[in-house]
Amino acid sequence: MYKKAATLTLFPVLILMGFMAGRGIGKGLISNLILKDSMFPLLLSRPIDQFYGMHILLNSPNPYSRLSGYYSLIDSKMINNEFLIDRYKNEDNFAIKRTILWILSFSEDSNGVLKFFSTIYDKNDIITKDMLAYMRHIDKGYYAKFIEVHKIDKKLLPVEER
Repeated sequence: MYKKAATLTLFPVLILMGFMAGRGIGKGLISNLILKDSMFPLLLSRPIDQFYGMHILLNSPNPYSRLSGYYSLIDSKMINNEFLIDRYKNEDNFAIKRTILWILSFSEDSNGVLKFFSTIYDKNDIITKDMLAYMRHIDKGYYAKFIEVHKIDKKLLPVEER
């Protein structure tokens, strides 16, 4: 009788642990496929076309294809700060850099994104107004302090702030 009761209470715990482990491993496999050039998950995953397509788009020499790949990342809710920051640093295309900053503004790690925005801030950069608008979207308090500390001219502020 005691063994049966112990088994019944242990069973839901095992199911929950299995579910959580499977979910974490699955998310990691998909992330490795898209963001780290690993093809191993293709052997285990069924929606191959979608993820392989994103992989091809993100690594395309065509900037318009890469742009589509970045938009597909946000559509799939696969915002990885490290990957996007690295891509931002390596991109030459203005539209793609601007899109990467926009995607980062939707990241769950807002502190990391704000820190990155602070490191790339340049008064003479053409992306500055966009970056300030994204910063305001993420955290208005941080944005206000940033403007005060850097003594940012009103001409550089997003249109809504003038």
